[in-house]
Amino acid sequence: AVMVGMAHIDAENVGTGAADGQFDYRLFNTLNYFNGPFSLTLRHRHYPSIDHASAVQNPATTTTGADSYNIFDFNGIFNINDTFELRFGIDNLFDADPEIYGATPTTSGQGSTLTNFYDVLGRTSYVGFKSQF
Repeated sequence: AVMVGMAHIDAENVGTGAADGQFDYRLFNTLNYFNGPFSLTLRHRHYPSIDHASAVQNPATTTTGADSYNIFDFNGIFNINDTFELRFGIDNLFDADPEIYGATPTTSGQGSTLTNFYDVLGRTSYVGFKSQF
């Protein structure tokens, strides 16, 4: 067993959906652009494919895990002046569907996913305004 932060990870769970998802690795990339009062950010998250949690006890399980998953978020800020700021963004920029987790030879698994990692809302956008006095 390995301790990571406060989480307890058993080595046999790595690479499976057991214990709320124990990916072999996860990648997070951020690209920032700044130009005067403008800033733009593109964030990428990559989750590799994982086996179903049942594979920990039964490596020959026919229940599928999830394929690899990539999601992009875009946001920006425009500082109008020292007092006012405009924020905007689009989460799940390319409207990636969540990965199906838990399909079997007799069920499609449609609607089953790991909501801690895969976006079930689809593309969402926001606009915000901030003022400081």
